[in-house]
Amino acid sequence: MIDEKKLSKYILNELKNGNITKGTAIELVKQINYTDPQDNEVAVVGIGCRFREADDYQSFWDLLINKRTAVDRCAKKRVYAMEKILPEGILDNTTTHSKGSYINNLFDFDYHLFDLTFENATIMAPSQRIMLEAAYRTLEDAGYLGERSKENMTGVYIGNNFTSELLISHASIVAQVGVGGFESIMYNWSSGLATRISKHFDLKGPSYVVDLSCASSTVAIFNAYKAILDKQCDSAIAGGINIILKPNIRITGTDDKIFEHGNDVIQRDYDDNPGGVYHGEAAAALFLKPLKKALQDGDRIHAVFKGGSFNNNGTDCDFNGSSVAAIKDVLLSAVKKTGINIEDVGCLDGEGSSDRHEEMIQTTGLSEGMKMLTHKRQYCAIGSVPPNMGYIQAAMGAFCAIKGILSLKHNKIPPVYHFIKPTSLLNFAATPFYVNDFAVQWEKQPDTKRCTGIYSFGYGGNNLVTFIQEAPEPEILEESGEDELFILTAKSVYSFNKNIDSYIKFLKSEEKSRIIDICYTASVGRAIYPNFRLAIIANSCEDLYLKLKAFKDGKILEKVYYQCNEQADSKSTRPDIRFESLLQDRDLDNVAKEFCKGSNMSFSKMYETKEVRICTLPNYTFDRKRCCIFDQYKKK
Repeated sequence: MIDEKKLSKYILNELKNGNITKGTAIELVKQINYTDPQDNEVAVVGIGCRFREADDYQSFWDLLINKRTAVDRCAKKRVYAMEKILPEGILDNTTTHSKGSYINNLFDFDYHLFDLTFENATIMAPSQRIMLEAAYRTLEDAGYLGERSKENMTGVYIGNNFTSELLISHASIVAQVGVGGFESIMYNWSSGLATRISKHFDLKGPSYVVDLSCASSTVAIFNAYKAILDKQCDSAIAGGINIILKPNIRITGTDDKIFEHGNDVIQRDYDDNPGGVYHGEAAAALFLKPLKKALQDGDRIHAVFKGGSFNNNGTDCDFNGSSVAAIKDVLLSAVKKTGINIEDVGCLDGEGSSDRHEEMIQTTGLSEGMKMLTHKRQYCAIGSVPPNMGYIQAAMGAFCAIKGILSLKHNKIPPVYHFIKPTSLLNFAATPFYVNDFAVQWEKQPDTKRCTGIYSFGYGGNNLVTFIQEAPEPEILEESGEDELFILTAKSVYSFNKNIDSYIKFLKSEEKSRIIDICYTASVGRAIYPNFRLAIIANSCEDLYLKLKAFKDGKILEKVYYQCNEQADSKSTRPDIRFESLLQDRDLDNVAKEFCKGSNMSFSKMYETKEVRICTLPNYTFDRKRCCIFDQYKKK
């Protein structure tokens, strides 16, 4: 490796000795120390999430843009699931303690898809199962579930709130039930939130869990970004999760209650009547890789993570308090380190605290920092996630990032849910911020790169400000009009049929994607299962749509191949080299026939001379079954 300092010193000595001119020396030193800006930029190429009613980010966007909330009464079967396990002293009235954004069917899991037995899945904490699903969605969206994931150095960085496990631990409940023994404790070790993902998906980079309370997932993403720049890993999954096993609990031995509200309380951030904040459960992750590599590899780039800055209040305020000075400093540092133009930041998400005074302090700190860099007022929309999602704690930063990314992609800034009247503790007219109570169009501007910002606060005074920039415009590629091979696989008949329905719905109105990119993403970027296999040769999206629809209707068509083998073993996935020539020659009919017979193939061989890129496709439908340890508990 070239030592830039030694080489620069050598050039200066050559200048002193008269061997080269001053102009030549300056030019050589510039070239040696030149850094391509893209070398310090990291692309977001995959997004995955799970929250109350859905496990896809489009549903999250629909929630935001349509001014809806996931906060509601928790299902009774969930509220009472632990009734026979917990002491009566910590069970409270469900009317005051069961409202929030709780994940529907928390205990359901597609254990067969993740190569687990029902017994092991039941012992495993719901948080680990849901984080596995979120990681699956993230890799699926990025196109790194199949061949493209091989020979990787992908890191895993997950934010979590360990304190919730001190109140009620899934491992302790498993021990009470009396199954699993010491193995059950190891199965639920908190570090497994990250390492289990690495193990299942065969990811070889660093893998760990961080806890900085509500800033946890922001720190996880920030650490992943730094690790990629430091070349500790080639790519990374980074995000966070917040799960609350018991929706309604009381701290034993006290009269204090957690997040208690009446039926009519509504959270209104930046409002003169903030109401109160509800619990929220959710998990989310991003897939990150160097921007330059993402462009070379034909990845679908959602946005560019620019980095940020991180500090602590020190002794400026109380342990749980915020500091105007520290927040101002961290924002200025973040802008300097990322090199963004603060006037390009069209929206910024805050913590989403319902405490008026903390909200005022945090917003003032951000405002004072921005006012040092611009004279513009009320040009940046300030918002938050909790009114729509509940207070999702360790997952907050990841969802703020997704919200900002989707705002950039859709050219719209979502409204602040239930906002009515601006807080009297802030004079928004004197700040760079405004609160939008309706969706705002956010069009691209020439010679500017729009950005979104995130402020995260962690108990004990941690402050983080990070920025995300819009993705570079992809080159428009033309359709070739040639036949392409589309494949669809599943592990269960339920998932298979649901996947067909999803593709039919998707293709009916799809106008942006090329058929070659759809087939490439489905065969090279997605997981391939041996149990149910469908292969279709098509030359356009319309052709594929008609053939899928005909297959679903039970019609027999040419160039449509199908095979079912429910007992097939999915452990052996190594491609059979006997079929390489078929793939390289694009002998699609014979490739389809052999594939449906159960042969494993390296489909990337078909695209070695083609210009292809990853595109958006429907998600795989999980076939979840109830795996709940509480069902095995008998009260003594």
